[in-house]
Amino acid sequence: MNTPQVLVALLVAACCVYACVHPPLPPDYTNEQYIGVWYEIGRIQTPGGAEFQKDCICTKTTITSDYPVWGDAEVTYECRNYSPDNPNITSIDGILIAGEVPGNFNQRFPPLIRGVDYNIIWIDQDTVMEYDCRLTATSEEYCVHFMSRTITIEPAKLQTMIDYAEGLGLNPLGIPYLSVQQEGCW
Repeated sequence: MNTPQVLVALLVAACCVYACVHPPLPPDYTNEQYIGVWYEIGRIQTPGGAEFQKDCICTKTTITSDYPVWGDAEVTYECRNYSPDNPNITSIDGILIAGEVPGNFNQRFPPLIRGVDYNIIWIDQDTVMEYDCRLTATSEEYCVHFMSRTITIEPAKLQTMIDYAEGLGLNPLGIPYLSVQQEGCW
């Protein structure tokens, strides 16, 4: 095998090892369900995916959209670093470009062009679970975010959500669940 063939073989092997999952989405998803404020209760997240949230606690996500059923949306992430008493709020705004089916988006943070595959995989009146993923040249970066309309999720329900994400194969690297502090934040 010559050098170009070896490189192609390695690239193909890397693509097979690192592949974002395309999970099933709730069949009745609408943007209207997702619009509003969500408090992040916990997450399963690779280090690359965690760059923005590195020192964050008190994390919340606000979704807005002019499309109640299906279409683009805006997302704002906010958190406090280290302490709920920190008066400085870190914030980043992104856009959710409607994807192939309701609940699937391409998330971008302008001016960056490259986005992530962003999927709502669980939603009810009180809770939502979002999975996003992107491939880099050497790895897969992914996040599973567990969010609630309030600052808590009942423990049994949260465990059901975690088990659901694990059952879908959304955590191939076996990253442990990380709880996010919300008490005393708001």
